[in-house]
Amino acid sequence: MLLKNRFIHVILALMFLSAPVSAQTQTIFDIDAFNALAARAEKAVYGGQTSNEALEKLRSSLSSARSDALEAQSSRTGRSKIISDQIDALGPIPEDSETEAKDISELRLSLSKQLAVARAPLIVAEEAFRRANGLISEIDKTIRERSASVFLKLGVSPLSPNTWGPMISDIKKYFGQVSSEVAQSLNNPSSKVIRSNNLPGIIFFAILGLALIFPATKWVSQNMSVANQRHDAKLKKITYLAFSCLVFILPLLGICFLIRSTEMLDIFGYRGGALTQAIMAMSIAVVGSYWLAHNLFKETGLTRELLGIESNRLVGAYTVTILMGVVLGLYWLIGDLKQLADLSETSIAVMEFPLLLIGSYGLITFSQRVKMYRARLILEKKITPISDRLSSSILMLTMATGLAGPISAAIGYSNIGSKLVFATILTLAVLFALFVVFTMIAYLFSEIIIKNQNKDVQESTPKGSLFRVFLAFILACCAIPLLALIWGARVVDIQDVWLSLKDGVVLGDTRVSISDFITFIIIFSIGYTLTRLLQSALRLSVLPNTKIDTGAQNALVTGVGYIGIFFAALIAITSMGLDLSSLAIVAGALSVGIGFGLQAIVSNFLSGIILLVERPIKVGDWIQVGAYSGYVSKIAVRATTIDTFDQANVIIPNADFISGTVTNMTHLSKRGRVKVPVGVAYDSDPVFVKEILMDIVSSNANILKSPGPSVFLLGFGPDSIDFEIRGILRDVNSITSTRSDMNFEILRRFAQEGIEIPFGQRDITIKNAAELGKVFQSKSSKKS
Repeated sequence: MLLKNRFIHVILALMFLSAPVSAQTQTIFDIDAFNALAARAEKAVYGGQTSNEALEKLRSSLSSARSDALEAQSSRTGRSKIISDQIDALGPIPEDSETEAKDISELRLSLSKQLAVARAPLIVAEEAFRRANGLISEIDKTIRERSASVFLKLGVSPLSPNTWGPMISDIKKYFGQVSSEVAQSLNNPSSKVIRSNNLPGIIFFAILGLALIFPATKWVSQNMSVANQRHDAKLKKITYLAFSCLVFILPLLGICFLIRSTEMLDIFGYRGGALTQAIMAMSIAVVGSYWLAHNLFKETGLTRELLGIESNRLVGAYTVTILMGVVLGLYWLIGDLKQLADLSETSIAVMEFPLLLIGSYGLITFSQRVKMYRARLILEKKITPISDRLSSSILMLTMATGLAGPISAAIGYSNIGSKLVFATILTLAVLFALFVVFTMIAYLFSEIIIKNQNKDVQESTPKGSLFRVFLAFILACCAIPLLALIWGARVVDIQDVWLSLKDGVVLGDTRVSISDFITFIIIFSIGYTLTRLLQSALRLSVLPNTKIDTGAQNALVTGVGYIGIFFAALIAITSMGLDLSSLAIVAGALSVGIGFGLQAIVSNFLSGIILLVERPIKVGDWIQVGAYSGYVSKIAVRATTIDTFDQANVIIPNADFISGTVTNMTHLSKRGRVKVPVGVAYDSDPVFVKEILMDIVSSNANILKSPGPSVFLLGFGPDSIDFEIRGILRDVNSITSTRSDMNFEILRRFAQEGIEIPFGQRDITIKNAAELGKVFQSKSSKKS
């Protein structure tokens, strides 16, 4: 196929992942066939005369054989491990073999023979895997060296007039061949019959193709603007997304129908038919650039709002984007003509040079736009570290390639210049296409799903932030292999990366692959979800119907959560095939680090478990720890959260509760004692005052009758007779309000009974007053 090295195959490159899967279904490894393949590959690699196409075929066969060898290792490892475990169960061989029981000795010998038989195919497969891996590395090295020599080859400068004539001659020769094919087909009677029979279909596909390219595409573009002006945001996003897809699909369908119409004419031979396929590849670049320009640089484009481009610069950016798409399409067309027309490398370099200059102009113009955009973000103080680094990287890439590309091509390094310019254009196209897709999906998700779920909820954070991060991660994973292919990576290189992930890495005696990792994620997610569901059921349905207090309920739910997550992780790790006994060494090494660096964390962890088990404090308790007093809102494994009366959240390490002193106001009950100090004047009747105070405290509804309240005369102060009211509260949480109520009642009753609450008075005696008087008189006389 002519398009195998073009962008259409870059877009479809992810489909290669299914190719190597079938190679791994074979469980029996044919060592004889592999040895013959390896011998042929060694001869081809070290002979130096084999073409790149033949080497690629050998590499594909070796890759399949390598996968078969790896599969054979996996299938044989289990049996060998079972026999080895049986031998280990017999214990070590005694120094004096005659002392061992006869039946044990015979069983040991039998198992040893079975182990040798079981390990033989495993050893063969391991050796074959290493041999295939080495040959693949040699083939890759050879192909890369050849590609590098071609890429760095110094040719004739396309600016030399001596190169123009041969290029024109080559083009005339090719189109002359196409014209002769057309003339021969027109004069062929069988072709005339075919055209006559296909005439209705030819007319139908031609009219349909033209209608899809021009009127239909124009109608869709106009309706995109109308759709974006709708007041219904949901309908606007759906309509705009549908029309945006049609802008890309309809022109391509139209071109396909036109090409089908020309094929039904039966006027082209091999060269003409291949040329139509090359035109199809070129049309993908042109239509793709039109789609990008429509979404990025149209006045009504959704992504234009995010880019923040001024309206007066939209037309220029729109034109440059389409121009770069046309240039990229012509570059692909010339590359296909290199094979069709048998053009020389010099002619190709001359034909590509004008396109390279136009592409460089587009890149430099784009870099200026990025520079202005970055300056605006800095001026408005809206730039983030990510956008700063991204815009700086794009600016340097586009400016450097826009300048280095034409200079390299003018010197004679046409391959380097073309690669720099056109790979950069294609990279920007992929990035902006993914940006448009990301914006549309994120807008659609936020307007439809999130808005429907939160119609009456006003959120201060962006809607669907987690979904945006997940979507960006998925698109980035898709972009990485595409960008690698654009900048020179081969499909087999990405296949090797996928196979490495699929085959996994060896941890001890176990090979962990990406499928095992996905299995671990799925099983752990299921276990985690079931744990959370069980916690919700206990918290909302089961425990409220029991007589367990709230603190015990919270402790039980928290303990279930930790146990469930532990067993979910344990089952998930076991499902991967990891031998947990091999983790003993790791645990021993970690214990040393725990003893030194993680001592505080482990202390808090163990203290949290003690708090959950012994429950000296529980959620809802009013406690005082050091300078902090408040209600316990959460008891975690590492720390406990207290909500203070100042509406602040204080996070206290659990070790402070175990090693320090904690005052729990509501540990066993909510009862508590309140004290209210009162002072009266010395001329007051203390017995009468006591009766009033006792009446006040006894009439308070928050004070218990048994044990009853009391009033004490504590002493004689410098200004007052000091009394103190003491009573037991029903609920200590109301201590402040109860004290306030009693103080108000004391003021009212004392005012009613004429009892005075004294306040401190001080007499000041001034010594040497006569001397101070003389000083003041002298100062006043001077002023006068």
